[in-house]
Amino acid sequence: MKHNLKRKNRAFTLVELLVVIAIISVLMGLLLPAVNAAVESARKTQCKNNLKEMGKSFNAHVERQKFFPSGGWGPKWVGYPEYGFGRKQPGGWLYSILPYLDQERLHNYNHLANNSAAYNEANTQQSVKDLVESPLKVCNCPTRRPSQAYPVRDTSLSVFYGGDTGAKSVSVGSMVAKCDYAANGGNKLEGCYTSSTYGQDGSGYPQSYIEGSNTTWKKNFKNVEWKSSGLCFAGSEVPLDYVRDGVTSTIMISEKFLDKDNYQGGCEFGEDVCMFSGISCSNVRIIGAGYEFTQQTQSNGVKVWTNESSIKAATRVGTSPNEYLPYQDIPKVSGKFRYAMGSAHSVGFNVCMVDGSTREISYMIDPIIYSALGNREDAYNFDTTKL
Repeated sequence: MKHNLKRKNRAFTLVELLVVIAIISVLMGLLLPAVNAAVESARKTQCKNNLKEMGKSFNAHVERQKFFPSGGWGPKWVGYPEYGFGRKQPGGWLYSILPYLDQERLHNYNHLANNSAAYNEANTQQSVKDLVESPLKVCNCPTRRPSQAYPVRDTSLSVFYGGDTGAKSVSVGSMVAKCDYAANGGNKLEGCYTSSTYGQDGSGYPQSYIEGSNTTWKKNFKNVEWKSSGLCFAGSEVPLDYVRDGVTSTIMISEKFLDKDNYQGGCEFGEDVCMFSGISCSNVRIIGAGYEFTQQTQSNGVKVWTNESSIKAATRVGTSPNEYLPYQDIPKVSGKFRYAMGSAHSVGFNVCMVDGSTREISYMIDPIIYSALGNREDAYNFDTTKL
């Protein structure tokens, strides 16, 4: 006897569908942190690679020029190729290492690179604008933001770029290239910048090339050098043999702290100029607790370090946290920590040492060790493998 059987298609019930969705949600919840961690790990690696490239360029500059890149003449100035390197170069350290980053054309200005037959002021001004607006991928941490031009507070920003008798200036608009890294300016502000206001408004710096080249300013820059414990500051020319603590114990370049709300805005105090400008807290920052940390020998022969108790007392918490210690980026800080290093990473920030090696340093680093890392000649011994 034959039976005519019909297969009945059975659909998912609502309960079964909800169970499947729940399982998928749980799996996604388990996998998402791992995916995010892998993405962040790749970004941190790229960030370290950026620092390594900059470190190579710093050391190439040292090899060729016999000193570390200069900090330049203040935030109103940008680099100018005819003024060479070192104390006579008004642009900052990033401008000075452009030839060693394979960016000779940008450094030399386009019209000069093209070997134009006649000097043309209009072309020069256009080259200044091109320089100011030109981002470099190596200058931005991918965890924080992409490499592009960003706004500044001054919607009609003007910069100085040359002028033998009076500074020539050009309006470059409100969009400029910015960098997520800063050079080591030493332990304290007074040894890094030239004026009591630290030159954020351009005051306290030369207002023309001839002024910056005269005897008075050469002495001013030399005075800053005598006070500074870092590698890069106003008008600096620090040779490698000044790094008496050793190339593995001194930071050369580091990620810098930024207000988390202003990655792409124009109101961050520590980022209000172009990345090729002369010294400001946009491109040179303090490594330490804001106190000079140097070795002294007492009359009884015992060696001590200046400000050791004050540095040990520096804290990151409370109503008055130390503004120079490193921090992870946080929002709404109203200009605080604009001289501090730090990053967008969760555990620590990346640095490049003088020997070109890169490493991650915890935000909770001992303030004494951190101060020693920022001072090129403090003679303080510590185990760099435990950073």
